[in-house]
Amino acid sequence: MDKILVFLMKLPDDLDIQLINDKLHLVDHFKRERILQLNKLQDKARSLFGDLLMRYVIIKKIGIPNNEIHIARNKFGKPYLSNVNGYEYNITHAGEWVACAIGKVCVGIDIEMMTHVDKSIAKIVFSNEEYDWFINQGQESNVIMDGFFRLWTMKESYMKAIGTGFHTQPKSFTIPITSGEALILFQKESKFFFKQYDFDPKYKLSVCSMSNLFCETPEIVAFTEVVHK
Repeated sequence: MDKILVFLMKLPDDLDIQLINDKLHLVDHFKRERILQLNKLQDKARSLFGDLLMRYVIIKKIGIPNNEIHIARNKFGKPYLSNVNGYEYNITHAGEWVACAIGKVCVGIDIEMMTHVDKSIAKIVFSNEEYDWFINQGQESNVIMDGFFRLWTMKESYMKAIGTGFHTQPKSFTIPITSGEALILFQKESKFFFKQYDFDPKYKLSVCSMSNLFCETPEIVAFTEVVHK
């Protein structure tokens, strides 16, 4: 598995708390406790089934049974496989979708459902160069949403790839955004590559890695395939 692989799963509309409770035993204790602390059904579902999608992918692609998947977390909270060398994964979810990326180098993935954008938020989270690019995209609401979430998902996927999350300030780095791909050159000559996937017109999805070998399209996994495994 030399490429960065991306998997997507759409959650059904008729989820109920009983199904969630029935599947909680399949995740680790830390994750289970986090899910139980969530109040909204959809938040519980996204968190649980995002984790189960990751486990499905690891079982399918690496061949490790679920009871041998051991998750640890770095000092910033990013989870990783503690007993499997040579593989990295990352999970994201928004709206009715959960997604997982997996590869042999660091990887981050972010999905966002596009909604109305307050331009003042862009001023807070984008660097000066990024903000200049953003405000020059146009004034139509759909153009503003597209530009904001296109750039934001790349930024967040990078913060997740390096394992720091929001401990890295979004304004502290600049993505040299282009027509669809981007390359970031950071200190110590590190290179981070990006891939964006169009799969649903209401969403943006970006993946970041130190490898530029991305799969061409995400694999859509049926909800029933994951739930009944």
